[in-house]
Amino acid sequence: MSPKRSADWPRPLWSAADISEIHIACEDYDFAWTDKQVQRFLEMWRSGLTIRQIAEHFDRDPDEVVLLVMDQAKLGNINPRPGGILGALGA
Repeated sequence: MSPKRSADWPRPLWSAADISEIHIACEDYDFAWTDKQVQRFLEMWRSGLTIRQIAEHFDRDPDEVVLLVMDQAKLGNINPRPGGILGALGA
């Protein structure tokens, strides 16, 4: 048996008055990667290149590459590697 919902459910996460107080994390980051870029990233990751080297190759902020690492790890497309996130070449 599900709980009864009030008439105002679902309620918004914030009111219009709160909008000026909202912080959007990583707002300046580019989260988009083409399929070709992801495939190249996977090759570079498996070769042991560092986050910085991968970022330089794509002309991206290293933090954007870290976000892709998290994404690909969650999807099961990458596994732990020698040197960890830094890579064998960064150790």
